[in-house]
Amino acid sequence: MNFAAERNTRKLLASSEAQLRSILATSPSAMVVIDEWGVICAFSAAAETMFGFRANEVLGRNVNVLMPQPNSTSHDGYIRNYLTSGEPQIIGIGRRVHGRRKDGATFALHLEIGESNAGGRRLFTAFMHDLSAEETSEAELRQLQSELMRQSRVGILTTMATALAHEINQPLAAICNYLEAAQAMMEASPPHYDSTSIRNALRDATKEAGRAGQIVSRLRRFIARGDLQRSLTMPSDLLEQSCALASMEAKERGLRCVVRVSPSEEPILVDPVQIQQVLINLARNAIEAMSESNAPQKIVFSVSVTDGFVRFGVQDSGPGLPPDHKLFIPFNSTKHDGMGLGLSICKTIVEAHGGEIWHEPVEPHGSIFRFTIPVARRDHDDDRH
Repeated sequence: MNFAAERNTRKLLASSEAQLRSILATSPSAMVVIDEWGVICAFSAAAETMFGFRANEVLGRNVNVLMPQPNSTSHDGYIRNYLTSGEPQIIGIGRRVHGRRKDGATFALHLEIGESNAGGRRLFTAFMHDLSAEETSEAELRQLQSELMRQSRVGILTTMATALAHEINQPLAAICNYLEAAQAMMEASPPHYDSTSIRNALRDATKEAGRAGQIVSRLRRFIARGDLQRSLTMPSDLLEQSCALASMEAKERGLRCVVRVSPSEEPILVDPVQIQQVLINLARNAIEAMSESNAPQKIVFSVSVTDGFVRFGVQDSGPGLPPDHKLFIPFNSTKHDGMGLGLSICKTIVEAHGGEIWHEPVEPHGSIFRFTIPVARRDHDDDRH
């Protein structure tokens, strides 16, 4: 090689080295260049910041100094496998890995590796992005979401705990009625003493006591885990049971309950006790709305299927609601002694089941409260029994 050619070659090399130093100094991504033996040949300024090493501390050392166990011991094997088989495991593939800082701390990073050939020498360049801040933000977001869910359950707890007496009032009242009836029959003189009726009254009182316990149990589970104890249920079964329960109070006020079920009934996957509580709450509101009327009246429980939802309805023929009344808001009631929690709890339960609840006026007078529950998916059909 003559002198001029050698001088040009040196200039090109110097220029290339200057360009490489410039890239290593200014690249926003951490760059580490290693040879086919895993020895670090270049270490960028961003890599110094990321790992805490100065370039002169790692140049000439194996790249596994930047890796935690077990990656540090297996890395050389990956290189040898690639060089002998030609099958890349991480070459050209972005992936999430862990790095090790100078102080021994490990952290997550995104790694991409490229291969090049410089004067017959195979080199591998690693481009790295520190994921620590992103993962910390994600962890904080997950924690915030968890806290929001917990606070939501605490808020529900506050409302539902305040309304617990409101919720179990109906079964407790039913228990008292059954026991008083049984006592009256037991104290009656023959031939009015009816042992069968007494047994039935005591049986129904026991059933109502169990239902009150179920309400409290469901509330406790919902607060603890925020979930529901669902089972595949036919809407007509819920309506019949709710109508029977509401009829006890309705008969005392000269009212009756009827059930109307669509022929195209579909099963729903719900917590039956909670949906029954919604129906009974709405029925109690209907009973109270019609209590001032002396004419024979009825409460209509209805259910139909539309657009993948089962739609329940509880209708009365009372005076209706004021047009400016704010429904479903806690502690907002039209009753003089009402707590304004019944409809709020109904809304919470219905929405927890994936449905909606709303009110519609009935002409010439009356109200109907409707709510929807999604139809059960077909893959739950086998779970019905």
